[in-house]
Amino acid sequence: MNPYARPKFTPDGDPLDLAARLFTQHPFATLIALSDADPSPFHAVHTPVLVDRDGHGLTLHAHVARANDWWRCIERRPSVLAIAHGPHAAISASWYAEPSAGTWNYVTCHATCTAIAVHDEPTLRPFLERLTRTFEDDPGYRVEEAVMSKLVRAIVGVRLEVTQSKSVVKMSQNKDDATHANIVQGLEGREGVHADRAVAELMRTLRTAGPARS
Repeated sequence: MNPYARPKFTPDGDPLDLAARLFTQHPFATLIALSDADPSPFHAVHTPVLVDRDGHGLTLHAHVARANDWWRCIERRPSVLAIAHGPHAAISASWYAEPSAGTWNYVTCHATCTAIAVHDEPTLRPFLERLTRTFEDDPGYRVEEAVMSKLVRAIVGVRLEVTQSKSVVKMSQNKDDATHANIVQGLEGREGVHADRAVAELMRTLRTAGPARS
């Protein structure tokens, strides 16, 4: 279930290192489990993940509501596809030097994982504390004990051991310098789409780093 990508859009480097970086930079992930229920064979959730990378592998940590049957799916069938979604934007064909069709620039990572549901409080408490430290804007905020006790009972933790991953960075690397510059200018001049500037910045960074592979 890895994404298709032409070689020029597949970044160099260790796939797990790339996956760790993308899930850290874009932690609100999609987790797709296999389901025995009708009518769909899949059950997806969207949840923030925490990333642990060491010399032996890559682990993602997440949670779902206990009321959500998703965790029951992974207890029956532990294979999960985790997807990180990076910046993306529509690319207008009018920005090309030669007649063409529009496309979409994007960054994504698909990680095949073995999932384990986590129920024990001694593991869930540190996870929730780390989750709060990572994403809470106020560095002095602490979850009150009564709230923590309630939260621990209301969630199921998820540990995802990544067994395989593939990242795709499609940022017009295959375009000539003039077309590339036109696309960047078009993205920066388009109003109302927040991700456009992030895509333009990444395009510049990649073009500065070196030529695309063929």
